[in-house]
Amino acid sequence: MRERILELLSGLGLERAAAALVAGVVIGGTVGGFAFSKSGEAETEGPPKREKLVVTENRAGRPSVVKQPTAAPVAVAGSPTVEAAAAQAAPAPAPVAEKRVREPSIADDDAPGHPKVSAEADTIPTLDVAPEAQKGLSPALEEAVKADKWFRDVRVAIHQAVGTGALVTPTGLTPIGRILADRVAQLEDDAVSPLGYGAQDLQNRLTTWSAAEADVAALEAHLGRALVRMVLDYRVLKLTGPFRLVGEDDVGRDRALQKQVRDLALEALHAVGAAGVSAVLDPPHPSWEPLKRAYKRYREVAAAGGCKSLPTGARLRVGMKGASVEKLQERLACEGYYTGEIDGQYDDDVMAAVKQFQRHHELPDVEGNVLGETIVSLNVPITRRRDQLQLALQRLRETRVREMGDYYMKANIPAYELTAVEGGKLILRNKVIVGTNRLDDDKVQLIQGHINRTKILTSRMYEVLVNPTWILPERVAKGEVVGKLEEDADYLSKKNIGSRTLPDGRQVYVQGQGKGNVLGKVKFLLEKTNAIYLHDTDKPWLFREERRAFSHGCMRVHEAVKFAKWVLLKDGYPEAEIDKSLALVKMQKAMPLRKPVDFLTEYITVDASDEGLPKFLTDTYGYDEAYERGRLPPYTQTRWGSKILRPRWVPVVDETHVKEWREKGEQAPRDPKWAPNGGGKSAQPDDDSPAGDAPADDQPAGSKAPFPEDEPAKKTGKTDGKAKPGAKKPAPKKPARGGR
Repeated sequence: MRERILELLSGLGLERAAAALVAGVVIGGTVGGFAFSKSGEAETEGPPKREKLVVTENRAGRPSVVKQPTAAPVAVAGSPTVEAAAAQAAPAPAPVAEKRVREPSIADDDAPGHPKVSAEADTIPTLDVAPEAQKGLSPALEEAVKADKWFRDVRVAIHQAVGTGALVTPTGLTPIGRILADRVAQLEDDAVSPLGYGAQDLQNRLTTWSAAEADVAALEAHLGRALVRMVLDYRVLKLTGPFRLVGEDDVGRDRALQKQVRDLALEALHAVGAAGVSAVLDPPHPSWEPLKRAYKRYREVAAAGGCKSLPTGARLRVGMKGASVEKLQERLACEGYYTGEIDGQYDDDVMAAVKQFQRHHELPDVEGNVLGETIVSLNVPITRRRDQLQLALQRLRETRVREMGDYYMKANIPAYELTAVEGGKLILRNKVIVGTNRLDDDKVQLIQGHINRTKILTSRMYEVLVNPTWILPERVAKGEVVGKLEEDADYLSKKNIGSRTLPDGRQVYVQGQGKGNVLGKVKFLLEKTNAIYLHDTDKPWLFREERRAFSHGCMRVHEAVKFAKWVLLKDGYPEAEIDKSLALVKMQKAMPLRKPVDFLTEYITVDASDEGLPKFLTDTYGYDEAYERGRLPPYTQTRWGSKILRPRWVPVVDETHVKEWREKGEQAPRDPKWAPNGGGKSAQPDDDSPAGDAPADDQPAGSKAPFPEDEPAKKTGKTDGKAKPGAKKPAPKKPARGGR
């Protein structure tokens, strides 16, 4: 029997496997990073243990990186064959875990300025139908794949699963091979850097086609590597966060992530046509295609020299004529807003172009006139707009919309907008108010910083509550309410707030339903989000503001009753039942959704308008700036009384006092002049606060407002996302992000 097996193997051209069988290493060898025992069961095997980097918080409240021992990853295995087992008698090295800007082996020819892969220049033929791939790896392909250590075991497993010849054969590229080559040529259209794809090397392989076995194997290994790179760039890496970050080194240490890379690559290889591959790689976000088109256009304009600036003191109005109007027409035409004749006439067509520009840059409606804020926005360099689009496309690739169902809702924080999506298309837009960015403190939790920002989250909307009551958060009840009571002993009764004991024994303040309730008429509950939800408001005039960051972190919905009816109708509730429930005055009614709606919040500072144009938004929470400066995840809060992230009304307090209060279960003092032993001065702004962390509107709201989110910040000529006059300004290398 043994001799018969050897004869069959040799007849199939598997001499190496036959030799390995004779040597006794086929059973008990290593395949794709797994060791196989004589019983055929997989045994994990890998390099020595490594150290895992873990981010913690040090005593000063700052992020700190420490090392913890962890087992090195064992890469996923592909489909083992007898020949592959013979070729891998020794354990394969682990993937390179170092973070790199450029990849080894094929990226040295990829410096900026080198020509990229051009499908038109290819001389290699494309097969109409992919031939049946050879099972396992041929010796030439195995050698070509293993010559590059970058995620070697993952790539070996992928090629083993699909077999030799899945991408390239001696007679040409297979259909999927052609699709991958074309995508490499189009990477920059998706705002993906071609570095790491070896585009010039791939170009050379395609234009100097050779049917030699080694050359075919090298090209197939190259395309396989490009596919893994695409899966990382489009699906796995999370580089912009702001809080959830995944880099290449994380993938190199994590077997689950490596398996995800392999599975996604195989899904792409088995997809039908270019559209199928796009469905695997590209984000199913409604803004993806419009922003891709915009990015391509802005890249072209920037490469041609950009747009000319206007005089900073210019003031242009409808009916004016002259050289200044010509410059305005040229500037609007440069960005595509104006298509008429450059004749120096400020007519209706110019006014329409100006209004369209203003709508897409968060500028107030000023009847089509070009004044200060519009001039500032027009003078933002096109290269800056290009970079904003590039970052937005990166955030779209990292979005979690893939986790949503066919029908879902999302709130984009910088857009102050909630949208409903079905079948990949927007079916509803609605204004929202999000959490304020100003510095605040929580005397109960003994923290301070940007604690009111709306969270980045995924959840499900599961219920609409009519006539909700509001249980005041502890920090409001023991903080702001106490201050109001000091000013007005009747404050609670005026605001319909009473005390109540909960079943768990806690004593809380509850604001009753009805007029003046801060939650308004309806509330929309989200799963597993603690105190974060959507609701109506008793301050509807705040929706007239262009930038609406006023809340404690929840999202207030514009025309919430109308929105509630839309949600309930879509869920299948009869209209008569909805109208009857919404007409209730005193009784509270819960209306559970029969099909809870997937929901997520996102942070993308360029949106796609209904006109298909990019709408440039303000970097509300500074997450874009944090990314550009390499400060992700952003530092948003610290202990109470610290010098950094400190509201102006909070005194500087030594850490020992805060620790003592925490141990005793005490809250921080309300007296802004508090100091140990009764001494010290009232708090003053610190000069050593990190640049860009303290916004100019971080003072508490006026005493007439019941809660700090009730009043918008005063207008002080804020332009293009920069700090207000008089505030400490960072010195970024680029202009600050923002719509203006």
